[in-house]
Amino acid sequence: MSDRQEESPVPAIEDEGGTHVAAGVGAVEPPGGLPTESSVFLAIGGFYLLIAVIYAATAYEWAGVALLGLASVSAFIVAGYLAWRVREVQPEAEATEYPEVAGPPEHEGLYLPHASVWPLGAGAGAALVLAGIPFGWFVWLPGAAVLGLSLVGAARQSRDRA
Repeated sequence: MSDRQEESPVPAIEDEGGTHVAAGVGAVEPPGGLPTESSVFLAIGGFYLLIAVIYAATAYEWAGVALLGLASVSAFIVAGYLAWRVREVQPEAEATEYPEVAGPPEHEGLYLPHASVWPLGAGAGAALVLAGIPFGWFVWLPGAAVLGLSLVGAARQSRDRA
């Protein structure tokens, strides 16, 4: 064994694709380049952009072109966000594949709220508020009350998490 190579206390493991796994943690993503998630959203954004250009050249219907263009921009924004942030959670995600080697997580992890009725109420309230725009105040006012009550309830529930 050379001076550069040190024997790792964790045996070398290969994942399902035959990729060498460093320090016993499963390699979900390649160490360089864009993450897979970002590449997928880049492809989706490129597809929507291509369809928007074809639609603009053939249909001359600008509402559809605008919607396809906005879908493309939205996909590019998500791709950029994932390219920027997914590397931060990558080691923790990879460590879940081999928990006996990785050890316990450093923090409590992702918080997901318990089952709740507040999102349903918020959605119904928002729908009533938006429906109240063309129909009048008698639809808008109860919708605003339901929406406000649901948002306050959701905030209180998330503050009281265990």
